[in-house]
Amino acid sequence: MKKLWFIMPILVSILLWSSFENLVPAAVGQAAGPAANPAAASAADKNPPARKLSPEEAALEAKKMELAAKEAALTAKEQQLNAMASNLEIRTKELDNARKGVDASLEAEKRLQGERALKTLKIYKSLKPAETARLLDQLDEKTVTEILNSLDQKTVAKLIPLLNQPRVLKWTKETLAGK
Repeated sequence: MKKLWFIMPILVSILLWSSFENLVPAAVGQAAGPAANPAAASAADKNPPARKLSPEEAALEAKKMELAAKEAALTAKEQQLNAMASNLEIRTKELDNARKGVDASLEAEKRLQGERALKTLKIYKSLKPAETARLLDQLDEKTVTEILNSLDQKTVAKLIPLLNQPRVLKWTKETLAGK
């Protein structure tokens, strides 16, 4: 404890001396006044005298600067993402419009194909049964099955005796099986 009383006055004098050194240059600059050195006065206005920071304060200032840099980077990234999002929205609208156009053309094609199928059925129905049977025997089985399924019962009854019998039997089995 006695050693502590001996060291205390030395520490206090060191602290006072360092404080005095910091105050004397500031006081000398004030005594001369801003008129003595206008460049120094304008520099002093722009940059206030820096005080010595403790390690904790310095770390805090460094952390603040780091956070400010990260915030600026995040803001730039956010702007990039917003630009990309708007670009994506524009492309999505373009694709939706293209899809609508394709859907409309597909619907028109289906309608035309249905109209053509009806015309073909009317032609086959208007022919004599022997002529229709001769033409149907030259087509593939899938097409003949579709045509027979689309024709009315009376016309099919007239065609069955005139068609290729194995084909008629296969069509009958498929129709009964629900294919």
